[in-house]
Amino acid sequence: MLVGLLWSYFGTTVVGGAVPVLVSLGLLPLLWLPLMATLENVQDMCSAAAARMLRRFEAGKILVRCEVADVALTLLAGAAIIAVDQRWAAVILCVYTAATSFLPLFIDLAEEFYGAEIERKAPGSAAVFNTYLYAALPAVSQFVSTPLGSLLAGWSVLAVLAVNVVASLLAVAARYRSLRLGRSVGVGSAANDNESAQHADHEETNITLRTLLGMKGPGSPLFSASVPLAAGLSALYIGQWCASFIDNKGGFFAVAAICAGVGALVGPFLARAATRRFGATVVLYTGCVLTAVLMGSAAVYTWGSDPGSGSIAGLPVVVVLFWAYVALTSSLLTGVEVTQVTARQELFRGDRFIQVMGWGHSFAAAGGLLGVWAGLLLQADQQPAWALAAGAGLLASTILILRPNPNLT
Repeated sequence: MLVGLLWSYFGTTVVGGAVPVLVSLGLLPLLWLPLMATLENVQDMCSAAAARMLRRFEAGKILVRCEVADVALTLLAGAAIIAVDQRWAAVILCVYTAATSFLPLFIDLAEEFYGAEIERKAPGSAAVFNTYLYAALPAVSQFVSTPLGSLLAGWSVLAVLAVNVVASLLAVAARYRSLRLGRSVGVGSAANDNESAQHADHEETNITLRTLLGMKGPGSPLFSASVPLAAGLSALYIGQWCASFIDNKGGFFAVAAICAGVGALVGPFLARAATRRFGATVVLYTGCVLTAVLMGSAAVYTWGSDPGSGSIAGLPVVVVLFWAYVALTSSLLTGVEVTQVTARQELFRGDRFIQVMGWGHSFAAAGGLLGVWAGLLLQADQQPAWALAAGAGLLASTILILRPNPNLT
């Protein structure tokens, strides 16, 4: 199943890597970034309802069908580009990304169901599964697919879609094979066992939304919202701001993607080792505080200096510092994410797990949505200092919602 996910993510991030370049080249408006983020986050806010719906189906079947749908929509988009004037290629790509935006929600939920089922079959295995999962994704996407999408965007949108079709077909084959193998060992079947499904209504009365809002520790939906809110204030815009100081925008975003991949590759392993020694809550807050320090430092730099002056190896200083910032924050935030996901799978069972996971995804989406639009209102693409400072303050305050409450697990 992991191989299938990697191929799926490869194709998706080739397309994702093309979009920022098209924006920088003026082929798409800057407004497209927050609009697309809004669509994705609104869909993700429905995670709680989607999780309750998907628990009745095999996780493996969900994943296979999502890949088949992606292939069909990609072929349709490619045919449209061939049939019309090439000047409409960027617009067709926008329509395609909007049409397929619901697929990551189903895939993410199905993958977390899969991880939870592995944890039930072999306690402690979720940490290993999630570590390699969250390390493998950036290794594939950030080192290869996103830079490839950035470079292909200036050449041909049709080539971007062609790569995605091939990757999705390979994902279908890998996921189908994994589905058959998983059934032979009892993994990848229904997301919840029959007993849990029969008692779903009873479980729901035991854990209300008010209870979830009062939850402390790794399972807290408020913590799930805080991190993407803080990151979303500047994540989409600081790259656009830095790109204004360099001519080769495709190369700039390609290197930025690789830097993010380096950080995201290291982060899960560091987080897993630290969690074994200090516990999930300590790792989560430490990751948030260190990210806050980086964001605060970046805010001071962007506010108090002339970013267009000075150079390192012929590149503007601000560009080199941005790449370093991306690598470090990617490592920290990926570590935070994998730690929270693993803690959630280890602490919760049955319908309670579905509710905590579903609401966690929903709150994370709401936080990300608020952050994206707040960053736009703060004009972070022109001066990111205020957005960075606000994100740093929010991350530093997460200690208020990370005190564990064992009665809710």
